[in-house]
Amino acid sequence: MGSSRKSKHSLQLRAIPKWENLKFMLYKPKEKRTAVEPTAQDVAEWMVKEIRFTGTLYQADAIDYVKRNFGEQFVFVNENGNASLSKEVKKAFRKLHRGRIAWDRDGFLWAWT
Repeated sequence: MGSSRKSKHSLQLRAIPKWENLKFMLYKPKEKRTAVEPTAQDVAEWMVKEIRFTGTLYQADAIDYVKRNFGEQFVFVNENGNASLSKEVKKAFRKLHRGRIAWDRDGFLWAWT
């Protein structure tokens, strides 16, 4: 009755690995990242991308967006009492677009040329 034959479908049990061998599988949280402060270059890159995508960027819209998303350190009030982008942003912006974007004085906007 008792057959000592092995079935070809029998399960083979493996030894359970020891705890020491599982250390590599433990969850390790990533190190906390500190917030990186935006730069004038970041603002200028956003402006160029926005103008490339939409064709134009109004100064008032740019100032509102920059204040909300990059910080007020990139905006100042000029001698005429108008909000303007910082000189660092304008310098980075000019360097990035290399003459492909023009300022329209009458419309207070930048446009792709």
